[in-house]
Amino acid sequence: MPFTIGLPANRSETPGAWKPSPAQHRVLLGLVQGLSAAQHAEEHNRGITTVKDYRRCCRVGLSVKTDRALARATVRNNLITVVPIPGAKVAELPADVVQVWRHLADDVPDDDLASHIVVQTGLPGIRVDTALFLLRSEGESDCKLIARGFACGVLTGREETQPPLRKVRKQPTPPPRSVPQPVAHRRPLRPAGTDPLGLVPASMPWQPDGFGILNGHVVTGLSVDVVRATPDACRTALTTLLRNGQQKWGPVLGDVEGSIALFLLKPGVLPDGWRTAGARLWRRGALLRGIPAPSIRGGTRLYWAFEGNGGYWQPEILASFLTPAQAAAASDEREPLAPPSGAAAAHSTRPAHSAG
Repeated sequence: MPFTIGLPANRSETPGAWKPSPAQHRVLLGLVQGLSAAQHAEEHNRGITTVKDYRRCCRVGLSVKTDRALARATVRNNLITVVPIPGAKVAELPADVVQVWRHLADDVPDDDLASHIVVQTGLPGIRVDTALFLLRSEGESDCKLIARGFACGVLTGREETQPPLRKVRKQPTPPPRSVPQPVAHRRPLRPAGTDPLGLVPASMPWQPDGFGILNGHVVTGLSVDVVRATPDACRTALTTLLRNGQQKWGPVLGDVEGSIALFLLKPGVLPDGWRTAGARLWRRGALLRGIPAPSIRGGTRLYWAFEGNGGYWQPEILASFLTPAQAAAASDEREPLAPPSGAAAAHSTRPAHSAG
């Protein structure tokens, strides 16, 4: 939703001892509007170094160390005005997003922000990462998101942005020794080669320890139902799911040979012939061959793209998210899981009772 950012009508009435120069004021406006230093320099025909120097002077003037904290101080001190969005309701936003948003301007280095928010809110790291992804999913900079927070009432200017300081007694300096340092929380990166089809968006939390719920050979309709989807439909569905704040995800297998994604559900929860614009229920009684063990990631045929965190997929979730108009459904005629060369007798079209 658009909102209005501008310069105050009377700049001389802004509180505080430090006052920016007119050029610095324009740089502050660009910062809160979400412009990078390069974008602001190009728009105003200035050098990038000059714009960065202006931002540095503003940080010194407002006693902050990061641009995120500078954006908050700029709005809080009425150096830049943000017009509230009429009818905005903070109570209708996801609770995790609100908590994380209120710490987005905390004056800590960008690389430490996620781990800092984990400590400040008590939320698990994966929920902090998901909330940050949701906030940033529209492409707005963190500084503009801070302005948007003021516009919709999430931020008020009274939030504590400095890490709490504890008073301690002076102790004699101990001799130096090697002490293991705690590792700051970071979202694990998805290793290369673990998702050959690119079914899972980069923002999807990576699960380093596998806990697949199936392996080996299974018959569709008995142990599990399978919804086949194109890679585009899968990526779109998972991205939309994250943006909507969904917290329970089911497992997804990737089939490299068939170039399709396989969503796993409990058998019988979908009617025969179920389909959407981007996916369809695979016929029951087929043999799903060679599901890898949960510890095996990637590969050249069937692989775990995503193992989920809430059991099998719920049918209503699939119906909601597997409907991208631009994604074509997988063909009925194309066999999704071709057997290895020379194994025609084990083809997935054979009757279910012949599955080993």
